[in-house]
Amino acid sequence: MGCGCGRSTSVNALSEHKKDMILLTILKRSSWQSNGCCTIPTSVTKAGLKEYPVVTFNGRSFKTHRVIAELFFRDLKPGELIMHSCDNPQCINPAHLTIGTPESNTKDCVLKKRHKPADNTGSKNGMSILNESKVKDIRLLASQGVDNTRLSLQFGVAEHTVYQVVKRMSWKHV
Repeated sequence: MGCGCGRSTSVNALSEHKKDMILLTILKRSSWQSNGCCTIPTSVTKAGLKEYPVVTFNGRSFKTHRVIAELFFRDLKPGELIMHSCDNPQCINPAHLTIGTPESNTKDCVLKKRHKPADNTGSKNGMSILNESKVKDIRLLASQGVDNTRLSLQFGVAEHTVYQVVKRMSWKHV
C-alpha cells in the first residue's frame, strides 16, 4: 500500500508481532453478521453513506479492508483497490474481499445494477445553451411559422439545433 511519499506503507513490511497486534485490534472492534460479513462500526457521511472503517499504525491511518487484504493476500500495487463482493463498505471478511482495478470495480457495479448513470439531459447538461423554457418557446414560435434561421439567431444556437428541437430529435423529454 503506498501513499505517494516514497516510503513503504505496506502492512507486510511490519514485523510479525506488529501485524498480529494490528489484526487483534481490528478483530476486537469487529463483529460477525448473519450474512457472513465481519463488520466494524463506522461513521455515516452527510449523504447517508457508510464510510470505510480505518485503522492507525505507524502514525498513519489506513482503510481497514485494505489492511486485511494485505495481511491475507498480498501488497497492493499502484492503481489497485479492494472490492467487496457483499457491497458492504464496513465488511472486512477476507472471503468477501478481492483485489481489483477501477475498471473491474466499475464492471462489477454495472453488473450488480448499482450503477446510476448521470442524468445530464436538457439543462442539466453543463454544455447546454438552451433550457426547457426556451425549447418550449422555440417549438411554439416554429408552430406559428417563424423560420429556423430567425429562431437560431434569436436563441443563439445553430440552425441545425433549432431543426432538431422542432423535430423532437433533441430535447425529447420536453
